[in-house]
Amino acid sequence: MPAEQKTDMLQAIQAKFDLGNNMNTKRWVYLGISTSWRNWKAELKKKYYNPYHTILERLQHCPARVNPDQWAWLVTFWGSQEGVV
Repeated sequence: MPAEQKTDMLQAIQAKFDLGNNMNTKRWVYLGISTSWRNWKAELKKKYYNPYHTILERLQHCPARVNPDQWAWLVTFWGSQEGVV
C-alpha cells in the first residue's frame, strides 16, 4: 500500500479516536492497516483470480472496487515467479 494512503488512513483514525501521537500508536495502526490490506488482497485472489485459468479471463473479471490498471498489474504480479510465493 502506498505510504501516502497509509498516512491518510492514520490521520483519519487519529481524527476519530484519541490514540495519542507516539511511535507505538503509529506502529499499531500501521500494523492493523497492513494486516487488513493483506487479507483483502488474499480475498481478491481467492474470489477473482484462482477460479479462472488464463490471464485474459482474470483480467475480464476485475472487481468493481479495483482500478482496472491496478487489477492488471496485480494479475500480472500473481502470475509471475515473484508473486507465486
